[in-house]
Amino acid sequence: MAFCVLLPGGARAQRKKPPSRSKSAPKSRSQSPVAQQRATASSIAEKRLGQLARAVHDEESPGAYARLVEFANTNSSTGLGARAALALGYYQFTKGRHQQAQQWLAKAQPREPLLREYVLYWQAQVNRALGRDAEALAQLESFRREFPESVMTEQAVQALAEAALVQGKPDRAAAALEAYDRAAAKPSLLLLRAQAEEKAAPGKDRGRAHPGAGARTGRRVSGCSHGAAGGSRRGVL
Repeated sequence: MAFCVLLPGGARAQRKKPPSRSKSAPKSRSQSPVAQQRATASSIAEKRLGQLARAVHDEESPGAYARLVEFANTNSSTGLGARAALALGYYQFTKGRHQQAQQWLAKAQPREPLLREYVLYWQAQVNRALGRDAEALAQLESFRREFPESVMTEQAVQALAEAALVQGKPDRAAAALEAYDRAAAKPSLLLLRAQAEEKAAPGKDRGRAHPGAGARTGRRVSGCSHGAAGGSRRGVL
C-alpha cells in the first residue's frame, strides 16, 4: 500500500484551479526581513518533514521512526506537526498497530481542509480494522458529504459499502453505491451493489444481479491504489 498523504500543492492540482489574475495586477510588496526569515524556516522544516517521512517508510528503522516522533512532538502546535502525526498514524496503520495509529491520527488536528480529508479517511479505516464499523460508517458518510471530489472517492465508497453491509444496513450501502457515478465501471463495486440490493430486498430479482452476489463480504480495508491517491510516494510530505 502506498503512502497516500499528499502535499497541499500536489493535491490542489487535482482540483479546479482558480481564475488567474490579470497580468496588470500590481506586484506584492517585498517581504520584511522577519517575514523572509519565517518563510525560510518554514521551508526548511517542511523539507525536513518530507525527509523524515520518507525515511520511516524506506528505512523502517527505530531511529527513523524516533526522529519523526520527535519532529511531531516538537511541532505539535503547528500544521507541520499535524502532518507529521498523520504520517505516523498512517505508518502504524500499515504495520497493523491500530491503537497506536488511532492515537497519532487524533493528534493530527486538521488545520486545513486537505488535512481533514486524509485524517477522516484514515480514522475510518482504523476503526474498520478495530471492528468499530458503526463509527467507521458514520465517518465515511461524512467524508463523502464533505469531500465529494476527493481523489480517494472510489476507496471511500467501497469502504463505506463494506462497513454498511457488516452493520446490516444494506440500504445505506446501496445508496452510497448508487450515488457514485463511476460505480458501474468498477467490478468490485458492482458486486457490492448486487450484495446490498439482495440483502435490502431478499427474494426480489432486480435484474442487476452480479455472478457471485451472494459471496460473503469481508472486512477488507480499502486503501489507496491509483493515481494521485497512491500511485507515487508524494506523500506528506
